[in-house]
Amino acid sequence: MNGYHTFSQEQKDALWQRMEQGDETARETLILSNERLVWSVVSRFSTVSERREDLFQAGMVGLMRAVDRFDFRRGTSFATFAVPHIFGEMSHLYRKLQNGGRRVSSEQINCAEREFIEKYGRSPKLDELAEELGCNPQDILQQHEIPMEEAEDVPDGRWEDSFQAVENRLFFHRLFRSLPLRQRQIIYERYYRQKTQAEVAAELEISQTRVSRLEKDALRRLEEVAKEGR
Repeated sequence: MNGYHTFSQEQKDALWQRMEQGDETARETLILSNERLVWSVVSRFSTVSERREDLFQAGMVGLMRAVDRFDFRRGTSFATFAVPHIFGEMSHLYRKLQNGGRRVSSEQINCAEREFIEKYGRSPKLDELAEELGCNPQDILQQHEIPMEEAEDVPDGRWEDSFQAVENRLFFHRLFRSLPLRQRQIIYERYYRQKTQAEVAAELEISQTRVSRLEKDALRRLEEVAKEGR
């Protein structure tokens, strides 16, 4: 069967509309045409490669759940929406295969990151960090409180961007933790909540000049740490 990414947008929309109307053939087509996503995610779990078929079956459960929940009218890439569901189901199985999984602390994650950077001269990817710690990648994401189901609009056939987005969030989280509390607050308010310096100053009850100075210091610090990590 042709891959989902080979369908035109009109063909995709027609399949989703037919499925909405209860057409099981359309649903099966949507599932089977996206099997490549599942196999691609399977490759991320290199430490349990001997259980590839089991991981694939778990991933198919996630894929079917994604197909049933996807709202094509929102304009979001299905691949981006589906990968976290597939990844999540595999993670549950991975945890069982690893004797119940292993809880890791922020200190352990930070230590592993530093050791990896010293050894390879770059920040670890998510799966590399999990392998270093001997844990499930999902455990790291949960420890960092990084949401897995944030849908970002990337083209179908470029599902790897979902993983890249997760790894980027993990890297930024490490950078963010390197800042003093007040600078974290300012960066969060300015760049996440899109507030002006005047609004931040009023909220923190400090002068706008001080907000500007702390923001510049924070950005300079983030740049320095990013250069060290990348």
